[in-house]
Amino acid sequence: MAVANHRDVLEIADRAESAPANAPQREAGLGQAARHWANGLAWLPAVKQSSHYADRVAALNRRLEPLLAQLDFTLDPDEQLPEDMQWMFDNVRLVRMTQGDVKQAAASLRRVPHCRTPDKTVLPRVVAIAQDFLLAVEYQYSDRAFAAYVEAFQSLIVLNMDELSLLGPALKLVVLEEFVTRGEEVLQAPEGERNISMLIGSMRDLSEAPWKELLEPLIVFEQVLAQDPAKAYARMDYASRELYRHTVTHYAEHSDCSEMEIAGTALELAEESTKHPASDPRLAWRRSHVGY
Repeated sequence: MAVANHRDVLEIADRAESAPANAPQREAGLGQAARHWANGLAWLPAVKQSSHYADRVAALNRRLEPLLAQLDFTLDPDEQLPEDMQWMFDNVRLVRMTQGDVKQAAASLRRVPHCRTPDKTVLPRVVAIAQDFLLAVEYQYSDRAFAAYVEAFQSLIVLNMDELSLLGPALKLVVLEEFVTRGEEVLQAPEGERNISMLIGSMRDLSEAPWKELLEPLIVFEQVLAQDPAKAYARMDYASRELYRHTVTHYAEHSDCSEMEIAGTALELAEESTKHPASDPRLAWRRSHVGY
């Protein structure tokens, strides 16, 4: 059995992912799964909000609290627990931190696009994506696999920017639900093997994921703004680009246009200005910027 400090949640893990030899085949399989799932989901524009996520968080907490209560004991220095039990015992704080992140997102996940799955379940689309992705990777999260899956999914269904930002909490919810299910089995039969270590690894990687860098390339309308005729947008810092993206989102939320259509209109206007440049070069350059 690995020594306890290998399981310490405070240990700084190296997130640099080297591509495995079978990465192209694995990503192709993930892409196929993502597109299949996208085809199977029915968007429900009439469903503006629901308590689905909050209800699942409440159900999770009802099962998680007694589970963690059974792990609240003092372990003698020379005492060894069965492997899965040891992983659970050593990482209570990580589980609590993940639980807090899941709770915090409940309000945001109330008003998001909803869909109906092939089994007729109505739920937030990001939760449906989280469920299918984690099943496809057998609950072993990685940034690389996540990006490949979401990119393939968006080749058929484009997610808005708010949805992308809520994929993290949705993934944490689904991982925690699986942790509780397996954890209950461990408490009933400690000598069995439930691969708790993998779930703990996924929780850790989700908590340490570089979400800004990970999500920015997945914002589909980002590619539109990057075509800025003034060539200024791509040179902006992250905070400035984020301000522009939130402006696009604001207009989309208060109109009948999608985020892609808003970004496309801004680009068209910027390109049009280059056909009729102003006499002042600085003004001409400013008008050719998508931000103008």
